[in-house]
Order: sequence, then structure tokens, then C-alpha cells
Amino acid sequence: MHSRPGRETSPALPAAAEAALLDAVLAHAPAPIALCDGDGRLLRVNEKLAALVGVGREEALGRTVADVLGVPGGALDAALRHALHTGEAAVGVPLGPGSRSAPGARRDRRASLYGVHDSRGAPLGVVLVVEDHTERVEAEHARARLRQEAEAARRRAAVAEAEAEALRRRTEVLAAAVTRRRAFADADTELQELVSAAVPGLADVAALAVVGGDGVLRASAVACAESALAALARRALGRWPERPDATTGAVRVVRTGEPELVREVGDAHLAAAARDEEHLAALRALGLRSWLIVPLDGREHPIGALTLAQASSRRSFTPDDVPVAAGLASRAALQLENARLATERAEVARTLQARLLPRALPQIPGLELAARYRPAGDATVVGGDFYDVFGNGDGTWTVLIGDVSGKGAEAAALTSLMRYTLRGAALREPSPAANLALLNDVLLAEADGARFCTALAVRLEVAQAGQARATVACAGHLPPFLLRPDGGPHRLAVHGTLLGALPQPHFAELQVPLVRGDVLLLHTDGVTDLRGAEPEEGERRLERVLARHAGRDAATIVAAVQRSAVGAQDGRPRDDIAIIGLRVV
Repeated sequence: MHSRPGRETSPALPAAAEAALLDAVLAHAPAPIALCDGDGRLLRVNEKLAALVGVGREEALGRTVADVLGVPGGALDAALRHALHTGEAAVGVPLGPGSRSAPGARRDRRASLYGVHDSRGAPLGVVLVVEDHTERVEAEHARARLRQEAEAARRRAAVAEAEAEALRRRTEVLAAAVTRRRAFADADTELQELVSAAVPGLADVAALAVVGGDGVLRASAVACAESALAALARRALGRWPERPDATTGAVRVVRTGEPELVREVGDAHLAAAARDEEHLAALRALGLRSWLIVPLDGREHPIGALTLAQASSRRSFTPDDVPVAAGLASRAALQLENARLATERAEVARTLQARLLPRALPQIPGLELAARYRPAGDATVVGGDFYDVFGNGDGTWTVLIGDVSGKGAEAAALTSLMRYTLRGAALREPSPAANLALLNDVLLAEADGARFCTALAVRLEVAQAGQARATVACAGHLPPFLLRPDGGPHRLAVHGTLLGALPQPHFAELQVPLVRGDVLLLHTDGVTDLRGAEPEEGERRLERVLARHAGRDAATIVAAVQRSAVGAQDGRPRDDIAIIGLRVV
């Protein structure tokens, strides 16, 4: 090589030394390197490059770079000429994915070309340095895949968390519905609490509509997540019942029995449900975004619908919400059916109970009568206590009071048997004890000894104004109290065998003269058998009440006795209460 004129030059090496130096540099270079002439033919090649392209060093010499590297000439030849003639390096020229040594393997190789010039700047050749980026690129691809997989896993975890949260929310809604339902006995309160359980966990608005007797679907319970929304919802649902010909909404659900899920509520849905423009404006004001409506299935057909709607929360219902809504609707339907059945049963019980008691007490000259009856517990069950007052046809009167064991239809049947047997017997036989004996025979024959009863039978004779006589017979019942206006109360000493227990019963009779102001009080054990109290406490309490009301009229005394017995049991007497008071006037 020659130095440029005008510059200080170093002593030139002999040509042989330069060649040896070049070979040493190529041999020990850390990268695949080759030297090629201006036509791109290889002049020198180190072992690393020969191994990379899969040819021997001697075989490579004299061949073009493109041929040896196994790549099309185009871009590589252009880069070689540019580096040779301009002196500017061409860095990172792609060489393609393959190699002669591993033709099936995909490699990422890149070449950098540097022009070599003499001292006068004339091009001598090009130095070619080849870099294999395969491992780095694969590592980058692997990192990218890992990042993608991590992001996908994060998204899956987020979806799973959202699904778990939705499931938890739905489960809590059903659990709250069960808990609230057990806490209330009133049907309307239970339905309101059940609807409230859906807000805000499941919906922003929840409404329960029930088909009335006129066939019109009307809202009966509404719950909202926000107070402002509640006012709008109650106005929209309460003022305008849904159109009977609506093609969407609760009316359609009741008509078809199929749920309706609208993920995105549009104005067309509102217009189809609205009765008029004012109703439509009220529905729009709610800002409903999504709704889910499920039927309340009755025994034969849907009896209502449960509407759940999303508004301010901006959520939308999915098919996964349908089973939860259906569960709430099922509970509501069951409650409604139970309420209707209870109403029917209560009506039947009231009718039957009324038939077991006199419609009104008779007017008896010289006597003042008063009676009270209160069944215990469930209004749908007929009680076993009864009383009756009737004329015997001979100027005398019979007063009865009794208690049949148990409740319900069987007790009612036995009560009816007792009442009408004693009525018939009293018309033929003046003795109350004989009447009870006849009833005992009937019970043994008809009831087959399966139930026992108690009764008091009193035959009244009014001799003249201010005087009467009572003949009392007792069959296992509490004897009556005699309360005189100037003295304390005391029970009459009359006892007898339980009815329906023995074929040879004993029924004693006691005749009691009565004068003006005297009160004879008959009652069942619901008056004295007080819940949570000692057996004697009820008796003492009754005596105190009677003593405080000595000299008062029959109605006042009977009312005071009932009030005391019910109040002593926190308004929930454990047994039926029947009371009759008769006072001589």
C-alpha cells in the first residue's frame, strides 16, 4: 500500500509481511470475515465464515459473495458497490434465513461491508463481516411470546375474577332473599324484602308486578339502588299499568311464560311498552340500559313478573343472570301462592268456625249475656273450643261451653257433633247431667275413643225479676266462677268425667240460686293456661280480674277476662279462648 503525497508515512512492510498480517487478522478475528474484490469475488475467507456458510476456505476463494452465502445478489451486490466506491460502510444488510450447512434451519444473518482504498483513495476491495443474530432474535421472540402469554393470562384472570365476582353477587342475592324471607311473616313485607334483595347486587331497579282479579298487571313491590331513581320508578310503574297488547316487557312475559333479556335497551323497546307520550317520557327518565324480566309461575299459569333493570351502574344483563332472576321469581311466586292459599284457607276456617258458634246471643228476659271467642295461632286452622246458648222450648235456657282436643277439620267435626247432640238432648231431657251422658255414648260410638272432650252444661230458669236458678253439670271441664257484687269470686264445686273416655261416666249436678247482680262465668282453659307461667298463676290472675270487676255488667267482665289472658301471653295465647258471662238483672 502507498501513502498519499504530502503526508508523513510509516515505513512500508514487504508484500509478504502484509499478506501474512492480513491472514493472521482474519484467522483470529472473533467474527466471520472475508475480503473480496470490486466484483464481489472472495479473495480471503476465515474459518468462521467458511463454517458459517458450510464450504471450505479454498472452495470459497474466487467465488462471489452472493454465491457463497447462498443469497440472491441484488441487495448484497448493491451494498458491496456502494461500500467500495463511496467509502461508506453498509451495516446490517440482511442475508436471508438459510445456509448451505443447514438448509432447513431458519437463521437471521446480517452483513456489514467496509470499503478498502489505497493511499490515493482508489478502491481496492471490500471487507465483509457476517453476524448471526438468530439467538438474539429468537430470545426477543421468546420474550415477546412470554409477554403475550402473560398479558393473555392476565386478561383470563381478570375475566375469571369478574365471573367469580358476578357469581358471588348472584349467590349473595339468593342468600339475602332466603334470609329476608325467613325473617318476615307478612306476605307484602316478604315480597318487598325479596325484591330489595336484588338491589344493588344484581340490578339498579327491581319491580314485582302481579296480575289482579281484573286481569291487569300492576306493580306491587319496587326497590331501587338510588332514592331519586326510586321516585321515578314508582311513578312510572304505579301510575301506568303496562299495555295489555305490549309486544315487549312484563305483559309479554306473563302472556308467553318466557323470560325476556334485553342487553341494550333502545327507544323502540320503551315505545313498545309505553301507554302514551307521558308514560314514554317517564320511562326515558329512568335511563334504563338493560333489563331482564322473568315470569312468576303459578300452579296453572304465570301470575306475575319480576323485572330487573340496569340504569346508573351501566351494567348489562347476561344469560348467566337468568337463573338467579328465575330463582327470585320462583320464591315470589311461591309466596304469592301461599298467601292466596292462606287467604282461602282462612276464609274457609272463618266460615266453618262461625258455623260452630251461635251467630248472636239470644235475648233472655232477666239475664244479661256476653261472650268472647278468640282462636289461637294460625287463622287458617279451626279451633276446638265452642259455646252455645239456646232455648229449650219450655221457658228454660241451656248454656254450653266445651273444648275438643286438637284442631283442624277433625276437631271441627267433633265440635259440631257435640254441639248439635247437646242441642237435641236438651230439648228432650231437662237434666244437664243426662244430656252429657247421652253425648258420652255418642262420642264413644262415633269418635271411637280417638278424641276426648270437656264440656259444661248449664240449664237456666228465670223465676221472677232479679232471681234465677242455674243447674250446672260438668264433664271434665273447669267449673264456672260465681261472682257476687258484694263478694269475691269462687269456683263452683262441681266435677265430672271426661267425655268420650269411659263407658260408665259420672256427671254430678249442682243447683245454684242466682240473684240480681250475680255473674256466672264459664270459660275454656285458654284463659288460665298461660304460656311460661306456673299452673296456679293463671287461676290467681283470673280471680284478681274478677274481683276488680265485681258489680260490673257482663260485657265488661268478659272483655276484661279476655284482655288479661291475651295480655299475659304477649298477645299470642297458646290455646283457644272461649268465655261466656251471664248476669242476673
